[in-house]
Amino acid sequence: MEFHDMAKKVLLLLLIALLSACGSSTLDGKYSSGGPADLSFIFKPDGTAQMAVGGSIFPGEYPYEVSGNEIKLNGQEGDILITIADNGDLLAKGMRFKKEGAK
Repeated sequence: MEFHDMAKKVLLLLLIALLSACGSSTLDGKYSSGGPADLSFIFKPDGTAQMAVGGSIFPGEYPYEVSGNEIKLNGQEGDILITIADNGDLLAKGMRFKKEGAK
């Protein structure tokens, strides 16, 4: 009987660990392309984002949704689809955006 109880506890702990490992539905922070143009996405945990070029932030906030490893950003000129890479970088329109402050 003890083994059965212990197995239940181990399964419960594994389930909790798996659920906590699932991605968040929001992002938080600035992701930049670097380089001369230095394009950036600034994601807020409230589900909105801003865009910037060379440090100048465009006016307005744009809603975004995270689904799995994809982000759909509702821009002024249509949706922008962004992929979250395995290492946490963002990939969009042939560019790689790294989170500022990430190692």
